Order: sequence, then C-alpha cells, then structure tokens
Amino acid sequence: MCDGGTLSTSVKSWAGTSYGSEEVVYQDLRVPSLFPVNDLSLKDSSMIMWGSLLKLDKCRTRFVFYSSKLAALKVDVVGFALEVFHECNRRKDLALGSHLC
Repeated sequence: MCDGGTLSTSVKSWAGTSYGSEEVVYQDLRVPSLFPVNDLSLKDSSMIMWGSLLKLDKCRTRFVFYSSKLAALKVDVVGFALEVFHECNRRKDLALGSHLC
C-alpha cells in the first residue's frame, strides 16, 4: 500500500537495480503536494484501474505506528546501510589490491 510518488520511486529503483544501475533513486518529496490524498478524483480513477484487485469493505485505510518502534526501525536501517556501505568499500579495496581498511 503506497501513494503514487512512493510507487513510482519504488518501481524506478527496482528497475534500475534489475538492470545493474548504481544510481540511487531518491523520493521526490514534492509529490504529496501535487497529488493530495483528499483528492476524490484520484480515488475514483484508482478504483476504476485497480477495483478488480480490491475487495470492498476489506481494505484498511489507516495504520497507526508507535514512534518508539519507528525510531528503532530507523536505527536498524541506518546500521544495516552502514554495514553494506563498509562491505562494498572493503570489496572494492580488495579488488583494487589495496588492503588499507
């Protein structure tokens, strides 16, 4: 479940990764102001396009997250990203013959 901007960014990133691109795709934070969530025409067009995939009265429209859990998740993600970054640099250094790390 996501908004159009998030879906677009995810698809671009996924496609780029699939083709071996090293470019990082960043989310455009202007999208929510261009496509506000209270625009009913977007809801109607979404129902026309995706209605067959949705079961009426079976969808959740709101999720509530505890801020402490989100903070912990952010710490985990940053930690994992740093591990990946350091591992990539280590491999690059090994490939170049440098053992300075």
